This record gives sequence, structure tokens and C-alpha cells, in this order.
Amino acid sequence: MTSSSVSIRVATTAELEAVAGLWLALLEHRADYHPCHGGAPDGLPALVEELERGVATGDILVQVTVEPSGRVVGACVGSITERPPICAERHLGSVDLLYVRPGQRDQGIGRTMLRSMVEALRAGGAERVEATLCAENSDAIRFFERSRFELHTVTLTRTFG
Repeated sequence: MTSSSVSIRVATTAELEAVAGLWLALLEHRADYHPCHGGAPDGLPALVEELERGVATGDILVQVTVEPSGRVVGACVGSITERPPICAERHLGSVDLLYVRPGQRDQGIGRTMLRSMVEALRAGGAERVEATLCAENSDAIRFFERSRFELHTVTLTRTFG
């Protein structure tokens, strides 16, 4: 997506710090649903390194939405996991992060980023793409359902401490 207001494209290495900041913002938002989802700001440098390593090896794909000023206002991170030979679907795509700054929402950015990421994961060999969401985040669930994702598995968790 390119318009006079924003462009959606593969992230540059210089933008990965902004992507990590958006990931932290998503975790802070998810903590509204359950405290286990909270972020750790001191983990940002390690996340930037992980993103750099993943991009360099091709293990992850990072896309960004950028304003003409260069400000990153949205990010989408995806990956493909190779599953054991016993699995019918050997290559599982995952949308690991999709976040658009609140002031930039309702403009089709998230939908366009998700569509682009799903296409990239499919082109990379994924046979299915999944996204893990907070069960309580009905807005996010509806968003993904409108993008033709459907309830497939349920993850139950148990917290210690």
C-alpha cells in the first residue's frame, strides 16, 4: 500500500528498533486483558537483536507502515515454522505481531499489512497461517475473522506464582 499518507513495505534494519517499540506497545495493550502479557522495556535491546538476526537469516519477515516523515506507525512480523514429518502441514506460518498505533487505525492499514504478510508467508511455503490472540480481545478476534481467519485451536494456560 502506498499513498500520499503512508507506505507499507519490508522494514529496513534501521527501523527494527521502532518495530520493537510497537511490539512493547502491543504487550502493554494485551496486559489490559491479563497481566501475564505485559512487556518488559529492558528487553527491547534483545528484541532488536533477535529481529536483526531473524531478518538476516530469513527466519522472519518484518513489514512496516511508514509516514512520509519516516515515522513507523505500524508493524507486522511473521515467521514460518517447519513441523515434524508426521504432520500433514509441514510449514506453518505465523503472524507474530500486528500493531498499528491508535491514531492511525481505521484507515485499512492493519488489514493491508495482514493481507501482505499472509501473501508473503504463503509465497515462502506456508501451508496455513495462524495468529495467537488474547481470548478476551474481541476486537482483535473480529478483525482476524474479517480477514478469513477462523477459530482452529484453543490454548489453555496455567500460570505459576
